[in-house]
Amino acid sequence: VLVTVSVWLYRGTLITAANGPGYRTEQLLMVNLDPALARYNDVQSRRFFRELTEKTRALPGVVSVALTSDIPMGTDTRDIVTVAPEGYQFPPGGDRITVQGARVDEGFFVTMNLPIVAGRAFESTDTADTPHVAIVNTTFANHYWPGQSAIGKRIQVKEEPDGASVQIVGVAATIHYNWVAEGPTEYIYLHRLQHPAPTPRTTMLVHTHGGAAA
Repeated sequence: VLVTVSVWLYRGTLITAANGPGYRTEQLLMVNLDPALARYNDVQSRRFFRELTEKTRALPGVVSVALTSDIPMGTDTRDIVTVAPEGYQFPPGGDRITVQGARVDEGFFVTMNLPIVAGRAFESTDTADTPHVAIVNTTFANHYWPGQSAIGKRIQVKEEPDGASVQIVGVAATIHYNWVAEGPTEYIYLHRLQHPAPTPRTTMLVHTHGGAAA
């Protein structure tokens, strides 16, 4: 039994690896940054990342730039989001769920070449002062709104002040978040300007024309 299970697991991993993780893995530079090490406050951190992305986009050979609190199959602690999907009937005693997620900017999906299969990605017009929005993956959408469109649905986010809800504006393809042979995993993306991470530590992703090391 152990040999049979091992063989099927090995074959499944090979097939999954051959199909790819579902996002860009080449011509991509990743830089981990933590303004807190320089004792930047929140205002200084936001200005630092704004100026950094603007200047990086202007570099020769750069196609796009993105900021994220979490990267697929990364080794850091996972970003966990506590939410309550609109219309979902929880089991007795439950009123919310926790799912993996990331706080990203409007450049994330194009930089990672991660498809938006319904609705839209985040845009530059999504700011801290505009209605708060979210993007979920297909696994999340199919679980909580089977047979329905998730676009326009609302979810309550624990971090949202006064228990306000955010509106889903897009559905992203389900990719591999932890390892290449994992099953479909629910995932949610929040805009980093609307839902700042507990710490300013951020990963900058840079998609380049040629080799990223240059």
